[in-house]
Amino acid sequence: MVGGFRVIAGEREYASGSLQNLFVGIWREEVTQSAVDGLYRGLRSLVREWPGGVGMFLYVEQGTVVPPPPVRDFLIEQRRLVAPQLLATSLAVEGDGLWSATVRTIAVTLGLASGTNYPSMSFGSVEEAIVWQRSQMGPDFTVPTDVIVRAVASLRV
Repeated sequence: MVGGFRVIAGEREYASGSLQNLFVGIWREEVTQSAVDGLYRGLRSLVREWPGGVGMFLYVEQGTVVPPPPVRDFLIEQRRLVAPQLLATSLAVEGDGLWSATVRTIAVTLGLASGTNYPSMSFGSVEEAIVWQRSQMGPDFTVPTDVIVRAVASLRV
């Protein structure tokens, strides 16, 4: 446990955890429907604990396979289900190449397609995404940036 960080799941395709009412999710290798279901199951459990709203930080590991259209549709559906409880979402996809740009574009498109109205941003670094996410969480969110960075790193191993 890193500074109050609770691991929710650690699977081959994804990992997740929480710090107060911030959900942290890591996509790795391949985004399948089963992985989406597992990751969002963890998010919904956090929503039940924090009915006033939760934030969501997502990180996509380098080389993760872009999900096919049916999985993208399932992602949109899952996002719509939790949207009323989301304070804000941030996405970190590190790198400057075609893969990183493609993943960020798909993520923005999925957010738009879900028709949600909470703040959402995509970033090229973990630190930038976390700083922005913290600014969206409200005054009761007390987890320091460095603790969140370490928590994300712990899920990436």
